[in-house]
Amino acid sequence: MKKIIALILPLFLVISLVACSNKKSESDKHKEETGKVSLTVKFDEKNTKEFKDIPINADSTVITVLREKVQVEESKGFITAIDGVKQDESANKFWLYKLNGEMANKGAGEQELKDGDKIYFELGSM
Repeated sequence: MKKIIALILPLFLVISLVACSNKKSESDKHKEETGKVSLTVKFDEKNTKEFKDIPINADSTVITVLREKVQVEESKGFITAIDGVKQDESANKFWLYKLNGEMANKGAGEQELKDGDKIYFELGSM
């Protein structure tokens, strides 16, 4: 009987450990891909960068996707430069973005994303 218990107990422990390791934590669920978005950054009439099928997860915002694809400079929560192209306050030119063709009503750090969203940045006048 002791030999049977000595064989079954380690087997039970191994099965238990394997079963526990397959469970995903809450933080892992937020890292899982929940969709794809596209990003366009228009610097001027001749220079545009386009990125398609960017994977997103439950925590993705406009700014996280932007930072993933281009160099971003910020000040006080506002984007001041993208890939070295700076806004020009004296000329009333600022980095603005649209989400799915409409001017954004949230900051880039607050705007959560969903599958199929289209993000468009350009240096424009307010």
